[in-house]
Amino acid sequence: MEYLKTIEVKGDAFWVGTQNPDKFDAKGRYTMVVGNLSDAEVKKIEAIGGKVSYNPNKENQGKYIKLKSGFKIPAQTKDGEALQVVGNGSKIRVVCSPSKWDFAGKSGVSYWVGKKGVVVDELVVYEAPAGSDDDIL
Repeated sequence: MEYLKTIEVKGDAFWVGTQNPDKFDAKGRYTMVVGNLSDAEVKKIEAIGGKVSYNPNKENQGKYIKLKSGFKIPAQTKDGEALQVVGNGSKIRVVCSPSKWDFAGKSGVSYWVGKKGVVVDELVVYEAPAGSDDDIL
């Protein structure tokens, strides 16, 4: 793996798994999506060789990247107050370490959450759907 320049990315939080591993990740990593990236954020990511995704079925996420971590993802307010849950749509900043990979004839870029985790500038409070077990956090 070739590590690229560490960058700070700003956008909206989606599916932030700060406390429990992503049940869809085969390696049990913690994951999150930073979406609704501005054109300036996209240019910054592409300038270091990173790739940005867009899925028309998830248009509320806009252009986005998915970040991973082998550890719980720390989250805090801009004032340093620790958060356990970050709701979808929260305005966030996160320092990440992109890395290029090649495996079995495929290649791509993975984004790893830095040690500082997520800084939440505007928190959207997560509310579990009525009658749910809510085991996704």
